[in-house]
Amino acid sequence: MSAIYIALAGIMPLIAYFGTGSVVMLALFAAAWFSPVFKKEFLWAGLVVGAFMAAFTIGVYNGEQRVRAQWNAAEQETIKSAKDARKDAERSVARKPSRWMPNHRDPYDRDAK
Repeated sequence: MSAIYIALAGIMPLIAYFGTGSVVMLALFAAAWFSPVFKKEFLWAGLVVGAFMAAFTIGVYNGEQRVRAQWNAAEQETIKSAKDARKDAERSVARKPSRWMPNHRDPYDRDAK
């Protein structure tokens, strides 16, 4: 059972919102179907709940797209800055000659690769 909770961790609130909205909307449409007096009012209330659910869905989708775009931009900037930092580090290490050690490979060092 915990595997289901882990798999649905990020989308559980969305499932709860859509489930609640769907149940309310279906209940209002059922009430409009079976009510002898308030058919029009229940139908309008169901349509309003459906419109709010549609607006919520559009908002969630647009928000997800915006966050994904921000994440991709931040990832590209991080990769670029990491590559620049690596180039600077390689350049700064290669330019500093040692004071006591020669800057060339030791011909007697058998373990060096």
